[in-house]
Amino acid sequence: MTTAAAPYRTDQATEADCVNNQANALADNATTNVMVVAYKQSFNDPTYNPLPRSVVVRDNDHGRAGWNPGFVGGKELAAALGGALAPIFWDGAGGAATNIIIKDSVPAITLGLDRYDTPLDQAKPGPVAPFTGTLPTEPAMIVMPATMEAAIQ
Repeated sequence: MTTAAAPYRTDQATEADCVNNQANALADNATTNVMVVAYKQSFNDPTYNPLPRSVVVRDNDHGRAGWNPGFVGGKELAAALGGALAPIFWDGAGGAATNIIIKDSVPAITLGLDRYDTPLDQAKPGPVAPFTGTLPTEPAMIVMPATMEAAIQ
């Protein structure tokens, strides 16, 4: 899935496969502008994969974000990082195997969680290194019908 541009919103990729987040205006989000996180609730389906996979975040316009994170431990993490979270936040679950690519011109942080069910008190926060490789082939752009675009304006 590729998202088309929309004014001032936050985007979240949770337990998704093949998401491109690009060319968006993202601002005024108290937690962060982009969150890439695993599904954290219990589930019974042995074939279900709770990890986000093949997510590309690039070429977005970022504004203010991260001043009042709305998750457990978020305020403490923001304080440790100088008062705010980075505009892009990844829980780190699944590591490099999930193929999370961040190529925006703003900082990104990870909690460095090993698995989707790793407790937050075992987080190893740190910066996400900017992606420098070749971007994968993009999926087709999803464009909302004009009536839906008009409804959010």
